[in-house]
Amino acid sequence: MKSKLASSQGDELLAQAQDFNGVKVLAASSTVRIAAVLRETMDKLKDKLKTAVILLAAVSDGKVSLIAA
Repeated sequence: MKSKLASSQGDELLAQAQDFNGVKVLAASSTVRIAAVLRETMDKLKDKLKTAVILLAAVSDGKVSLIAA
């Protein structure tokens, strides 16, 4: 279930990536509220974007989670 959520979230986020001088840049907020799924989403995005700068943020119970790669 977590893997399916990460995959679907990653596909939605891929469309938001922008190209700057040949490097993909993605900064987005995620609806994922589970840290493990957020990390798995990041891994899937890294696999698909290859050379990229990625920052994801999520809010759960008033706490912000950030993950960057």
